[in-house]
Amino acid sequence: MLILSILFLQACGVSDEKDYEVSWGDYSDSAVERLEENNIDYEVRNQVIFIKEKDLNKAQDCCS
Repeated sequence: MLILSILFLQACGVSDEKDYEVSWGDYSDSAVERLEENNIDYEVRNQVIFIKEKDLNKAQDCCS
């Protein structure tokens, strides 16, 4: 029972992958359009686009 409780708590602690770790580049309308067309989540902070680290290869394939 203790092991199940620990596993449950770890699963609850898994983030919703909202952390944007990778700076993709400076903001531009065309860059945002390409990311959106390819269903890549992004966040803009201080005119810099950030994407999820797990999406880096996908973004490089479609948007560079």
